[in-house]
Amino acid sequence: MIPSKASNGAVLIPSASRAETTVTTSTSTATWEEYDPDFECGGPVGTPGRQCPHVRSTGSSKYDADHLIHVSVAAYRDPLCPDTLLSLFYHAVNPNAIRVRLLQQNDEGDVDCVEQYCELATRMKGKRRGNVARIAHHGDCPHSDQIQVRRRDTAEAAGPMHARGLVSEAISDAYAKGEVNTQDFCLSVDSHMEFGHDWDKDMVDMFDLTRNEYAILSTRPADLDQLQ
Repeated sequence: MIPSKASNGAVLIPSASRAETTVTTSTSTATWEEYDPDFECGGPVGTPGRQCPHVRSTGSSKYDADHLIHVSVAAYRDPLCPDTLLSLFYHAVNPNAIRVRLLQQNDEGDVDCVEQYCELATRMKGKRRGNVARIAHHGDCPHSDQIQVRRRDTAEAAGPMHARGLVSEAISDAYAKGEVNTQDFCLSVDSHMEFGHDWDKDMVDMFDLTRNEYAILSTRPADLDQLQ
């Protein structure tokens, strides 16, 4: 077999005798074994008691109030951020199961996402779509207790990837505190989004169709005139 060189200068040497790859750098050597799904499942097909943890059974749905959807939002001077939060809660089948972690990067005088959301949501309290009250009648600002916001000055901004990384760290910290369950869902979105009706149920149903606990759903959002 012919060794190949990785972009970081490491030498990758495939082994002819085992399903593994040796990675050699200037300072260390590590062996990476190829992923074998049968190992996770307890053996190949036909093994007694075989159960693949990443494969979900047909028809099982995890969409219920016990499994939260943790939404990450990174905003940079975005006046549409309040509308995003309103749409997020208003169009959800179960808004009480949503938890938002927002990183807001603003200049003085910019619209505060949560404060403006509270003004919008207060006007919407009790309004119904179909037979469901989408913005509940509780508190001065509906669902504000489900929003965690970190405010930073734009001088501290270091790009969208850095901002999203900070929000991801917040979810990791929440998991360490027991606030995030391993069976919960995580969703990362921009701060200028409009959500479709019943988006939360539809996304969980779509995840169920993969029958794979490791599945990741990703898409490029369509224009608003294509939203149904």
